[in-house]
Amino acid sequence: MLNGLIDSAFPIAAAMAIVAGLVRGFAGFGSAMLLVPSLSALYGPQVAIPMLGVMELAVGGQLLPKAAKSAEPHTVGYLSAGALLGIPLGAVLLVLVPAEPMRWAISTLILVAVGLLVFGVGRKGPARRNGTVLTGGLSGLTAGATGMGGPPVVIYFLAGTDAAASIRATLICFFLFTTVWQGTVYIANDLLTWEIAARGALLYPGFALGAVAGSRLFTGSKEQTYRRVALVLVAAVAVVSVLV
Repeated sequence: MLNGLIDSAFPIAAAMAIVAGLVRGFAGFGSAMLLVPSLSALYGPQVAIPMLGVMELAVGGQLLPKAAKSAEPHTVGYLSAGALLGIPLGAVLLVLVPAEPMRWAISTLILVAVGLLVFGVGRKGPARRNGTVLTGGLSGLTAGATGMGGPPVVIYFLAGTDAAASIRATLICFFLFTTVWQGTVYIANDLLTWEIAARGALLYPGFALGAVAGSRLFTGSKEQTYRRVALVLVAAVAVVSVLV
């Protein structure tokens, strides 16, 4: 059975999983923005996105205990409420849109996110309930359709004045919720199979080790360091995703 799962693309996928785990552990996001373009090129979006969900669920549970202490419960709740509707709509797009246009859509979404961040478009001032729910809905839509729910939420937070520890913790809690809901929707639509889950499980150990290393890097890092890394991460992924 493993012979069918471990193919010539597996070493590349495993290496990318380690790097993505490192980013996920440090920033609380970014693994999908790294892995979806590369895994989609190797396996196709309809395999890559549910496979990433399996990995995200496991590593989200791994990071949750510490993150829960610093997260903003109301913000997590409002974001999650929006994602409840957005994820099923995104899953419909995943089923209907062919692989190649989906890859270009992934790249475009990241580039738009980078442009918005560079020009300072996003949340100004304290978070408001309606804006947070809408952001959660947009994140859910992009997560369901492309596996990348990060850009809308990252823009929302980086445009404000929230502390880095709070941003990271809130993202970890929110993305764990969306991963659970996303997986439920994928199973209901026959997008997540045992074979896809097994592929994700094989990539998880490297992903988890990277996340542990990333968490240690975050501990003690400066506020501005986190924000700069987050911005550079989104910009770098925008370039890479176009070239993949």
